[in-house]
Amino acid sequence: MTSSTAPLTRAQIVAVLVGAAVMLTLSMGMRQSLGLFMPPMVRDLQLSAADFTLALAVQNAVWGVTQPMIGPWVDRYGVRWIALIGGAIYVGSIALMVWGGSLLTLILGAGVGIGVALSCTAFATALNATTRSVSPARRGLAVGIVSAAGSFGTLLCAPFAQAMMQAFDWRMALLGFLALAIAILPAAFATGIADRVPVAAPA
Repeated sequence: MTSSTAPLTRAQIVAVLVGAAVMLTLSMGMRQSLGLFMPPMVRDLQLSAADFTLALAVQNAVWGVTQPMIGPWVDRYGVRWIALIGGAIYVGSIALMVWGGSLLTLILGAGVGIGVALSCTAFATALNATTRSVSPARRGLAVGIVSAAGSFGTLLCAPFAQAMMQAFDWRMALLGFLALAIAILPAAFATGIADRVPVAAPA
């Protein structure tokens, strides 16, 4: 027997959907724009293109390995805690990219850290909160709208990164990304309103 969905107010539902969309927009948008940093970072940090792509490959592997673990953790500990932890890891990972200056810190930041952060702030968590907060009749529409935010993120973050690098340098652009990563935290907090809805028990 499954538990029924506890009703949320309209304002709470809007807060969850907006929070999930913003969280997904920022986390995926920054992730999909990291390739723009390869030329200047490779040049300034005395790295090779293979080193940078290795860090991104580690990111994909870590994201793929940790994402299946996040679903049960979200059900156990709640959307809010998992998303907030993921947002904090995102912030720390970008800070490591800004001030690290070596292949190891690049792999730990752009690779391991962002890979784990994506599992906590991207589709697994955002869509969990979305499906939990809306009625079954509107679930498909809500999931479609929130999912589209992941694609919109690239349209936002890539031009932002390019403009910052043209006006300043890649470190200032990453500091801009650091500010965007900090913005994930209030979005994650709002998304956590979905925790007020009980998790459906397995049949």
